[in-house]
Amino acid sequence: MLRSGHGRVRVITSAKIRGMSAVDDTPDFFVSYTEADSGWAEWIAWQLEAAGHKVVFQKWDFKAGSNFVLEMNRAASTAKKTLLVLSPAFLESGMAASEWAAGFAKDPQGLNRNVIPVLIEPTHLDGLLSQIVYVKLVGLSREDAAAALIAAVEPGRSKPANEPAFPGVEPKTASPARVTPAGGLNWAPAGSTMTSMAREAVLPRHHRDDVYVALEVSLVPAETQSLLLGQLEAVANEFVVTGRSAGLFAQAGAVDNGFTADVAYARVEGDDAAGLLVTRQGQRTAWITLPHDMLGGVLDPSQIRARVARVVQLLMSVDLPVAERYGITARIHPSRSLMVGDASIVGSRNSASMGMGFEDRFPTPMPDTVRGEGIAQNSDALAEELVARVVAALRS
Repeated sequence: MLRSGHGRVRVITSAKIRGMSAVDDTPDFFVSYTEADSGWAEWIAWQLEAAGHKVVFQKWDFKAGSNFVLEMNRAASTAKKTLLVLSPAFLESGMAASEWAAGFAKDPQGLNRNVIPVLIEPTHLDGLLSQIVYVKLVGLSREDAAAALIAAVEPGRSKPANEPAFPGVEPKTASPARVTPAGGLNWAPAGSTMTSMAREAVLPRHHRDDVYVALEVSLVPAETQSLLLGQLEAVANEFVVTGRSAGLFAQAGAVDNGFTADVAYARVEGDDAAGLLVTRQGQRTAWITLPHDMLGGVLDPSQIRARVARVVQLLMSVDLPVAERYGITARIHPSRSLMVGDASIVGSRNSASMGMGFEDRFPTPMPDTVRGEGIAQNSDALAEELVARVVAALRS
């Protein structure tokens, strides 16, 4: 028995004690946000609890008379995971930084996913936060945002319940396999001269940009677009996540990303240098390093087609308006000491197999355009034609 105030006696039975001890009162999530985003934060907290999770939420759980700082510290240190409601206002809040730092300190490698960022507005991320995979709610409907949120916090993989749509085109027995995919691209004359902007002309200078030979692929809208600065900022962050998930960037290691008034980009340096960019006019460009050794780079058509198809799909996956038609160009830079051949010889060849310079052969001309909506599903056919044009330019 426990004696309460005013002389009353409160009885706690052994059954109640057993029941209390069996309940895990540890919160699943502490929702960290800044006041400017309180509407989003409350909606997120409500969705989590509706899905059966226990949430610590300031507006619901910090009562009048409590010590705000102590309550925040207790919530951040005891909750199993810290969920960040990410926005520019959140990053400007000094208190918010201390809240998510506590969750990060418990799991700096992200093995237990103790910190889960939820992006509600286009936000430029740098430092530690830029290395944590986030869930993006920007631009989603209420139903889609709720589904994305719950799928992101649940344990295990995010494999869909139903088979995804086949991204290619089923061959027809009555037609050659090569002809069918091209129909989705709808090749047509460009009608006017189209040019692409080289990455070194629009990106901040990088001290190792020209160390290894890279194949650069650009999709140039036939009708110039005009992207907003907020769109470029969002794409700069999206590139890091999509680049990692697609295998263009390694899961570990820094990715240099950013945006200006004219371009958004993400890139890595080293032996496997690669990158992505979008210009304000809507040009989408990706570059990948070719197999190389001390004697230069090797363009192996049989190997490079699949890589080109993947980066084309990646470029078309970004959250931006798709133009009606795109011109396609390829460029190899720097193209000194380059040869076309079998990549298996890399590392075992001699100076007699060195290639030649081809700077005047690039970029490849763009006499045709393709349908924008057909690019992602016909990336293999597009890559085959693009590589064929590159090889033809090198051998001409």
